[in-house]
Amino acid sequence: MEPTQTTASVVLIGNELLSGRVTDANGPYIVAALRELGVGVMSLHVVTDDVDHIAETVALETGRRDFVFTSGGVGPTHDDVTLAGLAKAFDVDLIVNDALREHIVAHVPTGDVTVEAWLKMAQVPLGCALLYASDALWPVYRMQNVFVLPGIPAHFRQQFDAIREQFRAGRYHARSVYCRVGEGVLAAPLMKVSGAFPAVTLGSYPEVGNADYQVRVSLESKDRDALEAAYRAFMSTLGRDGVFKIVDGL
Repeated sequence: MEPTQTTASVVLIGNELLSGRVTDANGPYIVAALRELGVGVMSLHVVTDDVDHIAETVALETGRRDFVFTSGGVGPTHDDVTLAGLAKAFDVDLIVNDALREHIVAHVPTGDVTVEAWLKMAQVPLGCALLYASDALWPVYRMQNVFVLPGIPAHFRQQFDAIREQFRAGRYHARSVYCRVGEGVLAAPLMKVSGAFPAVTLGSYPEVGNADYQVRVSLESKDRDALEAAYRAFMSTLGRDGVFKIVDGL
């Protein structure tokens, strides 16, 4: 039986990501982490700090993926509107979470004039759960299958790493074949193997200016037997003379 595919989408939120002022670090991190956990990331969105835009994207992905992860827009400032977008996506109200409000008050220095701004973070969508990590000040917000993470990379990694094991869904098996021939030669064999082994994902990645090989062909699957069969089929069309090296693993 072919292993079940667990899927996810990632939504990166922030005007700065679309203006070129900030280079995103969270997308590559979580995509790699989810892949290692056995979760296939099917799409990655970058959206503005806009309630409607966030709501539209989250609503689209939550219905067709096992998990959705958002990054950014959960702080105290005017452009932190992710939770409002989440509430709109699920058609619920924002309510004050008393426990989170008390947590915020307890961790903002007494007399801090910004405490009222931080209390904005206690307004959560109705039905939203809070996941606390032992070493993180702020919780991860979870609304059904959507997990809301901060945009600051250090905090993003800390909070995702604290909850990551709950997403483990088996492993991917992978092999890369570094080919001495070009994509034009490989096109027909790849199409044939891809059609014969639908449980295996094949990728073709040209390398320009490399003296040793021209294309890296990747084979990935949760079904080890299917991967091995696809690999043998591909190699039978290529031959050892056309191979520079073979590497196992993601």
